[in-house]
Amino acid sequence: MRYALDGSAQPLAVTSYTYEAIPADEQATLPSPAAIIAALEQDPTSALDA
Repeated sequence: MRYALDGSAQPLAVTSYTYEAIPADEQATLPSPAAIIAALEQDPTSALDA
């Protein structure tokens, strides 16, 4: 990480949000937490078999 940022002159911001803290109208445009978990747990090589 240090070497990747060494040549950067731009500021870096790191933050975190909880799903519940996002306004309801914006939550409606996002996938559900369960859908995100399912996508992350999916075996990426299974798409190659199709």
